[in-house]
Amino acid sequence: MGNFNKVKKIFIVGGCLFLIPLGGTFGQTSGGFKNYLQKLETKLSHPNVKGNLYYLFLELRKQLLQKEKEKALKTIEEILKIVPLDRKVLILSSVTQELSNVKNLNDLTKQLSLAIIYLQNYELPAARDILNNLKSEFVIKRQILPKDILLSSLALIKAVLEVNPPSYSAAITAVDNLIASVREETIIIPLPVLKAYYQLERLSKNTNIKDFKKVLTSVWLNLKIAHYLGYINLLTYKDLENLYNLALQKLDRSEKPTTEVEKMKTLLQEGLGKILNPNGA
Repeated sequence: MGNFNKVKKIFIVGGCLFLIPLGGTFGQTSGGFKNYLQKLETKLSHPNVKGNLYYLFLELRKQLLQKEKEKALKTIEEILKIVPLDRKVLILSSVTQELSNVKNLNDLTKQLSLAIIYLQNYELPAARDILNNLKSEFVIKRQILPKDILLSSLALIKAVLEVNPPSYSAAITAVDNLIASVREETIIIPLPVLKAYYQLERLSKNTNIKDFKKVLTSVWLNLKIAHYLGYINLLTYKDLENLYNLALQKLDRSEKPTTEVEKMKTLLQEGLGKILNPNGA
């Protein structure tokens, strides 16, 4: 995630995208931000495959092991029916949320201080429990498979089944290679960072000085939380802090800090690059 600390998880999932109401910082989300998250879900998921391809692959393998030729050929046809013809890459997504249970910034710092004490005393399980409860994330877990690999593999399986006698061992090998071609990917979206970006996006030339300052104060709270939770590294955080202070100075002079806001947005865009500009499928 650009300049931000990277968080990676691996988990096999399948099926369509599940739309889940998501909380913002400390579990509360404005209607506007919730709608923003829902639109982002749609953008990230792309048009998903209708059905669970991974399940069908395993079902096909089972049929081949049992030498059920007709059932296997039928499964291949079912798979071909649900493949989107206008997509080069098939994506199966599921969405989960992990919201922080902290009440406010003071509560957050107290819990982090306690976690540090546990770590200093080599009590990793206790520290881990606290840190897990501080997550504020929107998680998308995906399986990605190029369509040309799928089509060529299915064509090969179909061909070796239609010879006399059918070559079940070759068909099973092709299914195994197909399953191995599925790439697993997890995208972690830190909600405090995303909310800060969303708030900056809503600022405009028409925003008055009082509202500008109010929004920036809220932005900085979200960025502080994001830093404490480890979603923004120290170097990026210092750059954002300098821009925030410069923006406040301009606001005190009744000037709108347009340049500083754009630079803050650029830093957040770098960290959220894959999220805001996902590769097309």
